[in-house]
Amino acid sequence: MARIKGDPAGDSSLVAPTLGARVVHPLSPRLALLGDAEGMFFSHDVRAFAGRVGVRLEHVEVAFRVLDFNVGPALFGPELGVGF
Repeated sequence: MARIKGDPAGDSSLVAPTLGARVVHPLSPRLALLGDAEGMFFSHDVRAFAGRVGVRLEHVEVAFRVLDFNVGPALFGPELGVGF
């Protein structure tokens, strides 16, 4: 779900089914390469496609993500995550 709050033009939210795939390739017991690809299909003919590549070292992930809607410019940047 994507949600916009506080916009002077009005608050809104978009909910969409998501299809995707994730690949995790272990390089050692502590290190793995990651790759994700997904597509989101919103109402009103709005679509978004995302991709992510990164590495996981034990519980910490560092990745780069691109999110491209068919309306407006693509969003992209680094991300950092911790999981257990």
